[in-house]
Amino acid sequence: MVHRSTDWIGEHVPGSDALGRPYSEELTIGRLYRQRGDAVLASGETMREKRSEIDPKTWYEYRQHGRSDADTLLQRFGEDRSSNRRFYRLDDEDAFIVRFEEDTRVPEGHVGYVAPKESLLSIGVHMHGSFVGADEPMTGGMLYLEDKVALVGEDAAIAELVVWEPDH
Repeated sequence: MVHRSTDWIGEHVPGSDALGRPYSEELTIGRLYRQRGDAVLASGETMREKRSEIDPKTWYEYRQHGRSDADTLLQRFGEDRSSNRRFYRLDDEDAFIVRFEEDTRVPEGHVGYVAPKESLLSIGVHMHGSFVGADEPMTGGMLYLEDKVALVGEDAAIAELVVWEPDH
């Protein structure tokens, strides 16, 4: 397989900006869902009983909800109490489904791999990577924690797309 560079991805994968920097390389959270309850997989279809969307919150909103762990973490991070930055609160009691903000497709004749960014792994959040073919939309991934609580900024890049051209 031939690994494609960031510049090549920017030129060939839909979704690059005017500067040629590919949005397809860094992937951010579009929507985040808490995954709970029983599930069924049969004949290629799935059903999940309990899935709820999570909204990011500011420091003030976490304090209003009595989340002292989030309050302490944001304070240690150096976040100002009046800041409007919003964070998703993840805990180790649940699994999470992420849908990426970027709508990207892999070009014909290539295969892509969505991998977690090192910065995500370094805070104890794991993400299952996935392969993406040219005929499939790249939608998202599964997140889970090994630690108790992690706050992830709503604008944080959590994954990246790597593209290869298979040898023929």
